[in-house]
Amino acid sequence: MYPSGAGMQQGQVVLDLMISAGGVMEDVRIIEATPVGLFEASAIAAFAATRFAPGLRAGVPTAARMRVAVQYSATGMSVSGASVPMQPSAPR
Repeated sequence: MYPSGAGMQQGQVVLDLMISAGGVMEDVRIIEATPVGLFEASAIAAFAATRFAPGLRAGVPTAARMRVAVQYSATGMSVSGASVPMQPSAPR
């Protein structure tokens, strides 16, 4: 949702989302925000309650990272992104 205090400003927030094998966002990191401090909370809130299709490896649900860019304008917001399955941990 476009923040009410943003006036007519445009901006972008790039997020790195960690999606669990169950399709729930487990972690989020802000990679970039322009302008800083204006749209970050809105972008995080937009994904916090979202249910995702998990990544698949050989047909089995797996955790994945997803990088998304959220574009803000006075007329609304749009999202683009890609997901990358996590690499398995090395044996210890």
